Amino acid sequence: MRQINTREYWNTVWAREGLETKRLYKELYKRVLEFIPKGKKILDVGCGVGVLLQRIKEEKNPKELAGMDISDVAANFVRQQGIKAAVASLPHIPAEDDEFDICVSTETIEHLTWDRESIKQMLRVAPEIIITVPNNVLSPEQEPEHQRTYTKKGLEEIMGLYCKEYKVEEVQHFLVGWGKRKSKPLFKKIFWHFLHQGTMRFENWFILRQIFDNCGHKIYEHWSAERPIENNRNKAVLEFLKTDAECMVMMDSDQIPPINILDLVDYEKDVMSGFTFTIQGNDVIPVQMKYIKSVGGLLPAKLYRSEGLSEIDAGGTGFMVVKREVLEKVKAPFERKWSKDGVAEFGLDYYFCQKAKKLGYTIWTHTHYPLTHAKEVDLKKIYFRELGDRMW
Repeated sequence: MRQINTREYWNTVWAREGLETKRLYKELYKRVLEFIPKGKKILDVGCGVGVLLQRIKEEKNPKELAGMDISDVAANFVRQQGIKAAVASLPHIPAEDDEFDICVSTETIEHLTWDRESIKQMLRVAPEIIITVPNNVLSPEQEPEHQRTYTKKGLEEIMGLYCKEYKVEEVQHFLVGWGKRKSKPLFKKIFWHFLHQGTMRFENWFILRQIFDNCGHKIYEHWSAERPIENNRNKAVLEFLKTDAECMVMMDSDQIPPINILDLVDYEKDVMSGFTFTIQGNDVIPVQMKYIKSVGGLLPAKLYRSEGLSEIDAGGTGFMVVKREVLEKVKAPFERKWSKDGVAEFGLDYYFCQKAKKLGYTIWTHTHYPLTHAKEVDLKKIYFRELGDRMW
């Protein structure tokens, strides 16, 4: 998704609109203000020229009031109204932990590449948040400023991940979400094992640098090209267990993740297999498997993009997030299962999932985060296959 929400873009917008902006959102702001008690310390993230800030100042007698926006033009308009304003780009918020009582962000996160990281940063600087977004309208195809749309169910899922108490309401064509931060840490220590063959794709390097620079997690990077793969993965597990990391991420060099792939860590599942694909004969299939009783074994799961978080019975290790407890309990986790005749019955990834399930752990995937599995392919075969010409 092309990101046009730069400082230059919003400087142009706010220089044109200024304090005469039509973005007044009267009914929406009325409901937002009902969530804000008097006398609190309030931060408005993505504050624009300060329309909501001015109403908070007039109606809520805040103990402290500040705004933050990507646009220095907007921040100057806010300061002209006697309100402090910082210039910064989400997910980074230049404020101390719990510096504020409430963090408000209206009509902002739909513009962001890092929406969930930004929500976690808001909950870092304040124990309570109020967020508004358009209610399943103005998709990126309709509004180029927007990176995604939100439904009531989708925003409730996000709020539920990070808030112990929350509610999401519909106000006209908007959603208003309110929540109080969970007591457990929002950010984790992650051991990231990158399995490669001596080289890596440029896309991976570019995406990983962005992930590591913008996520709030502490990342322990581990790179290895050792062979065989069983040895590589098991030695990486031993290194992981020497650290204080809470989970291990495994990623192969031929997997290209979406930039928000670490959202998967926030679900805190025992094992989360990245939604990725492989070629089997003439078919492209997901590497996620379900046990089919009628055939007495595993078959590729039929998963649609709309399904979201889904429990499965086995998944590939091309990208996988595993809780520390699982790797402490599953001994020699990554090995193939062989028949008495020396034929491989399970690859190391599916056999690991089988062993984890026997110990009571669950295996999951999330279809909203598909990875690209970059492989060399014969374009001739794909071309004729699409034509239905099987002789190739």
